Amino acid sequence: MAEVLRCLHVFNRQLPAAQQDNARPTVVLSLLTKELREGSHYEQAIEVLGKAYPSNDALTSGVQWLEAEFLSTLMSISSVREALEVLPQSSRLYASAAEWAKALYAAPQPLEADIGIVGRALTSRQEQVLELHRVCKAAEFADSGSSDSILATEPLLNLGKHHSKELPN
Repeated sequence: MAEVLRCLHVFNRQLPAAQQDNARPTVVLSLLTKELREGSHYEQAIEVLGKAYPSNDALTSGVQWLEAEFLSTLMSISSVREALEVLPQSSRLYASAAEWAKALYAAPQPLEADIGIVGRALTSRQEQVLELHRVCKAAEFADSGSSDSILATEPLLNLGKHHSKELPN
């Protein structure tokens, strides 16, 4: 795992500066019992993995760590109903999943002061739609010659027909 993080760090350092922040890896630590987490080997492993992907900033770590509690009951789930009963027992995992789901489906609530702005914006958009409709109607039959308008696409179609095999200079 440390070697993977080292290679990932080398690759991410070659990205443009704007993309480097978004390329920060996330490591999910799961299937660890309480005894394993409290052991000295766990702390040593986290330290080795942290050094494999060092951070430029002393205040933040290079790797984002996500931990999930291990419950043996989560290893033998036979139905969706049983999963819904057992999952809340794993508080970290359940809280993370619930937070993720709420953020995924949350809709921003408009403030009362913004409602007037939204109404004016809709009016402006409606005006733009009506203008677009008027322009489209004016050019709708321009190709057939029933109006004085001419479609700008006609010269492009002719150019495409005559130069389909080779590009003009």
